[in-house]
Amino acid sequence: MYKIVNGGAPVAISAAGPFRYADFVIDHNRQLTFCVQEDHAEPGQPTINAIVSLPLNPTATLSNGEYTVCGCEFFSSPRLSPDGRLLSWLSWNHPNMPWDGTELWMGNLDKSGMVAEPRKIAAALRNRFFNRNGWATPLYLMFRIAVVGGICINAISMKMRRNV
Repeated sequence: MYKIVNGGAPVAISAAGPFRYADFVIDHNRQLTFCVQEDHAEPGQPTINAIVSLPLNPTATLSNGEYTVCGCEFFSSPRLSPDGRLLSWLSWNHPNMPWDGTELWMGNLDKSGMVAEPRKIAAALRNRFFNRNGWATPLYLMFRIAVVGGICINAISMKMRRNV
């Protein structure tokens, strides 16, 4: 993976290898990018998917990222709260497709960008799926569930969810 600053030359921020990256979100405070990673390092084995963090300004040997969220077979849509304290994401497992059994998760981010206390916020079951999630404010996570025949828009107050 590469970054380009102000039209300059591309600069590598990840090591070369059988990895694919997508769905990026930049954390300016921690100088990290969070993204979905597909690990194809083991030929003939299932792909390992995770949300990883990569430093925007690597100072040592390039890596393939630090696992931030793992444990499901598919991930998408990592979203950073405006205050940088929380990360939300979507995940699902085989044989489900996103419209069969997607879950919306959220976790606290520590100073290094690792997720602590991950918790499932909502699940969309058969014939429903999340097609958007994002933060309205540091305390309100918005998500949209597409339903056969319509769309439902929902919000969850993190003030209630965090027991503040």
